[in-house]
Parts: sequence; C-alpha cells; structure tokens
Amino acid sequence: MFMTEVSKKVEPKSYHHANKGKCWVEAINEEMVALHECQTWQIVPCPTDKNVVGSKW
Repeated sequence: MFMTEVSKKVEPKSYHHANKGKCWVEAINEEMVALHECQTWQIVPCPTDKNVVGSKW
C-alpha cells in the first residue's frame, strides 16, 4: 500500500513571511550561498537614469 503525504507547509508570498519560519530561513540562506558560489550575478552601481528590476525576495 502506498500513502501520499500532503504537505501542510504553505509557500510564503513575501520575504517578511518566509523570514518567520526556520525552515524557510535555512532554505533562503542555502540558496543565497549557492548563487554566490556560482557567481550568478555581480553587484554593480545603479545608474540614476534606470529602473531597478524587483524580485520576489
């Protein structure tokens, strides 16, 4: 017999809500470390005549 477990965790809709859950904070930190190690982006100065693209986090 196979049983399916329904996850009771709800994906947070904002960083503010995610930051309240220990498992989400750990997941966010792991993801940030991976992005940094893979050199996914570079931090650069924002030109004054450009709009910054937002993100979920």
